[in-house]
Amino acid sequence: DSKVKPLSAASTGLRQRLEREQKGFSVLELMVVIGIVGIVATFALPAYQQWMTHSAVNNAMHTLTAKLKQARNVAVAENRNVTMTFTGTSFTYDVGTCKQCEQLVVDFTGQYPNVALTRSSAANLVFLSSGSVTGNQTFKLSRSGYTRKVIVNMIGRAYEK
Repeated sequence: DSKVKPLSAASTGLRQRLEREQKGFSVLELMVVIGIVGIVATFALPAYQQWMTHSAVNNAMHTLTAKLKQARNVAVAENRNVTMTFTGTSFTYDVGTCKQCEQLVVDFTGQYPNVALTRSSAANLVFLSSGSVTGNQTFKLSRSGYTRKVIVNMIGRAYEK
């Protein structure tokens, strides 16, 4: 009695008919999946938008910090002053040795649209050959209520806050 009994023709025919009838999804199953995707999307979209805002401001902050540090390094390495001039949409500073000074223009709003850059002082930022600055400044970067700061202290160090 431990022998395996062969399937009868009636049971194999039933199985083939069931397999043939169950190809694809029913409309009800598709509607349930679409509903679940819609519910997940309603929760995910605000989080995605917030992530995009934070990402844009943080990337702008990192770029500004890197350029401030680069200007300070050039001033110390070449034993000369490096001036950073800010406009509403960009900032400019000179790089390279004095014999071949080149103005580097960073189009801030072109790289980071909708990120506002404000400064605590309207004066140009001048890095002296010692690495210090003529006056400390605070830069505020903001978008949609999210704000980060870059601070340049009197000894010329730029740090993010």
